[in-house]
Amino acid sequence: MARRTTTATRTKKAAEEKPRYKCRDCIHSYDWSGRAYDGSLMLCRCRHDKKSQCGRFCKFLSDPQCEHFVKREGADHGKPE
Repeated sequence: MARRTTTATRTKKAAEEKPRYKCRDCIHSYDWSGRAYDGSLMLCRCRHDKKSQCGRFCKFLSDPQCEHFVKREGADHGKPE
C-alpha cells in the first residue's frame, strides 16, 4: 500500500528545493534587454542554457538558477542574509 504524504511534508520539500537566486544574479547572463512597463529589464542570454540553444535565444532574468550558476558581484542588492 502506498504511503501518504502530508501537506506539511510537501510544503517543506518545496521550500528546500526552491532556488535562492535568479538568472539576474548570475555572472553568465549577458545582453540584458526587453524593457517591461515599469522600465526594468526582463530578458537576457546565457551560454550555458540548453533550452535557449546556448545563447541563441533570450530567456527571462527571473528564471531560477541553473547548475552553472556563479554569483555576480553585488547580486544580493544590499539585502542582508
